[in-house]
Amino acid sequence: ERRQNVNMLLGHGTKDETIPITVATKSYNYLNDLKNVTFKEYKDMGHCMSEEEINDVKMAFAKWVCHH
Repeated sequence: ERRQNVNMLLGHGTKDETIPITVATKSYNYLNDLKNVTFKEYKDMGHCMSEEEINDVKMAFAKWVCHH
C-alpha cells in the first residue's frame, strides 16, 4: 500500500552500452505495478545524463513536491 505513493522516474539512453536499454525496459516492466512510475527513453544517449534528462528530473521533482 505504501508503495503506491512512491513516485519514480526511470530514464535511460537508447545507446547505453554499459546497461542496455533492454535491461532498463525490464526494470520498468517489473516496477510497472506501481502506479506512479514513468519511463522515458532518451534517443541516442549513452551511459550518461543529458540536459534533457536533467530538466525532466527537475520537472518531476517540482511536480511531486507541489502535490505533497
